[in-house]
Amino acid sequence: MSLNIWEDIVSPIIKPVFDTIDRLIPDKTKAEELKTEVQVTAMNQDFSKFENLINKQAAVIMSETQGKSWIERDWRAIAMLSFVLVVIYNYVFAPMFSLPSVVIVHDMWDLLKIGIGGYVVGTSVENSVASWKGKGKTS
Repeated sequence: MSLNIWEDIVSPIIKPVFDTIDRLIPDKTKAEELKTEVQVTAMNQDFSKFENLINKQAAVIMSETQGKSWIERDWRAIAMLSFVLVVIYNYVFAPMFSLPSVVIVHDMWDLLKIGIGGYVVGTSVENSVASWKGKGKTS
């Protein structure tokens, strides 16, 4: 899986902008001019810093997955399972058995989203590297 900044990141953001332009500007010619201007402006942006950031994050996750100790390889999964246990306790066991619920702060939800995102990126990177390494071989 390779990342295409335009298709994977920019287009999903620009499409709602284009839909809003179409909805708010009744003159179709003016709407098309504005959409063209937005698209040209977006295409002229330097996305290399985002690409570099994503590549650095992927490199960290790859180094974690190839670590020597089990804790180095599995700490992210352990942390995510801990969060999942808190969510299950809070929304299943606590109401079912009239137990006190745990306050889940907003930052915990953010960590859960980041952790799951890291897992998805890490798995994608692992699969991409495995696929890339296998391209030179014939089956």
